[in-house]
Amino acid sequence: MDQNILIAVIAVAGWIISYKLTIKNKQREISVSFLIEAYRKLENLAHRDTISSDLESVIADIQLFGSKEQLLLSKNVSEGMVKNNKANLEPLLQNLRTDLRKELQLFKIDENIIYFRMNNSKT
Repeated sequence: MDQNILIAVIAVAGWIISYKLTIKNKQREISVSFLIEAYRKLENLAHRDTISSDLESVIADIQLFGSKEQLLLSKNVSEGMVKNNKANLEPLLQNLRTDLRKELQLFKIDENIIYFRMNNSKT
């Protein structure tokens, strides 16, 4: 009888651990997905003449899923936009890229982000 109780306790403990790991992995997957999308939108906005409403959703996503440092950097971007109608996106982009690459177990990149922009004007 004691052996059956031990087996049941081990089975329940295994189920609880498995459940918690599954939840943790799902949370990580959702967070990374939103931060990748935020990075893409933010990179698209960088070094452009106009800032779109995408910046609002980027800031909101970072406030929800970002690290403490990313929250502070997004606050700086927000304050810059309110005060000057422009902001330096580079520190936030660099931080997002570094954290995402680390989370995805990609090699570290120390170089600055390269912005490739096409000029669509016809001359």
